[in-house]
Amino acid sequence: MIKPVIYLTTARQRFISSRLIDRDGLLGRVGARYVKAGFNVKLKPDHVKNVDLIAIKGSEKYCIKVVTGNKILNENDIVEFINTCRKINYKPVIILYGPNPRVEPSVKEKYSDLIVKRIRSGE
Repeated sequence: MIKPVIYLTTARQRFISSRLIDRDGLLGRVGARYVKAGFNVKLKPDHVKNVDLIAIKGSEKYCIKVVTGNKILNENDIVEFINTCRKINYKPVIILYGPNPRVEPSVKEKYSDLIVKRIRSGE
């Protein structure tokens, strides 16, 4: 059995994160991780295209794109996402959710400054 990760969070953060998970599914699950880390999260922002989440904590501002399914990210997808984030002065983060989504190796080396995280389904 997988032991749950215990975060030192406030009751408000636990409430918001559980509500995100119940209401918004996969994006809510990713957003809940950022809420538990102390970020303010907005799902599917209206003013920005190709962005799934926006997370803000103090001066740290992140645009987050969640990739699921059996998808391979190519250079065009990443460049478009980076340009969108730079227009609004946010740091780009790509989250590969589950075991299947991948980034091409040549692209991964070229854009090493980009933050790419993998979240396995059981986490």
